[in-house]
Formats: sequence, structure tokens, C-alpha cells
Amino acid sequence: MQEFPDSSGGASSSNVEFDDCSLLQNNTWQQAAPPVRTYTKIQKAGSVGRSIDVSGFKNYDELRSAIECMFGLEGLLIDRTSGWKLVYVDFENDVLLVGDDPWEEFINCVRCIRILSPSEVLKMSEEGMQLLNNATTIPGTNGSMSESAYAWDCPK
Repeated sequence: MQEFPDSSGGASSSNVEFDDCSLLQNNTWQQAAPPVRTYTKIQKAGSVGRSIDVSGFKNYDELRSAIECMFGLEGLLIDRTSGWKLVYVDFENDVLLVGDDPWEEFINCVRCIRILSPSEVLKMSEEGMQLLNNATTIPGTNGSMSESAYAWDCPK
């Protein structure tokens, strides 16, 4: 330990060893919160997935525009009549439409984003109707669908 000259008239603690291990044992230091994951994977069938920092955008329109540029879909995700949809999977594995939740809530719960073509949207609608029609079917029997059958499963 390096000694420093003491000019405080005896009030200095510069020649006292500091043991940070005892501080950790006594729980006097607060543990830092883990960093929030803000990069989210974006997937589109037939394309290489990409990651984007969702917290870097101010709103859904900015996010949609950036995703359109990334995947060469200019104008298709903002135009509600085009048939293209953005869905996301949250941490409860629910599939929701991008834009349905308040922006801050979306940023905190999005796990991955999927770009669905009009044909994928149609297929998803048909599967949803099949699930509704089979609502009385007991899970694990022929009429039910497994979770892994969905095209929008996010990588773990």
C-alpha cells in the first residue's frame, strides 16, 4: 500500500487499508440492475433475420419505416391495405400485432418481431379459425395443434 503525506492534523484516513470484500459480505453495496436487452430479432420468411435496437425509435411509425428499408418493403408495412403485417412475440409467448400496445409497453415486452406476407396472414387467420372451431377438443388429441406448429416461434 502506498503512503501519502498526511497534512490533515491526524484526521486523514489515507494510511488505512480499504477492504472491499468486507463491504460485499455486509451487503452495504447495492447490486447493479442487469442491463435491459433492447436488441430484438426481426424475421421474415425467405430472408436473413436481423436485429434492431427498438429503444432507438420514438414510435411505431419510425420502427416500421426502418424495418421496411431493412427488408426492401418500402411502403408495404405502413399501408394497411397491402396485406403485410408486423407481429411480435412477447415474453409470455403471446403473438400480438405491432402497434396494439402503448409504445413503452411494447419496448419492454417484445421478444421478437415477424414480418408476415399476405399469404402468411391468411394462413394464420385460417389456423386461428381452426383453433376456435376445435376449442372443445381436448389438448393432445387429433384436433389440437401443438405450440411448435406455429410459423412465428421465436428462437430461444
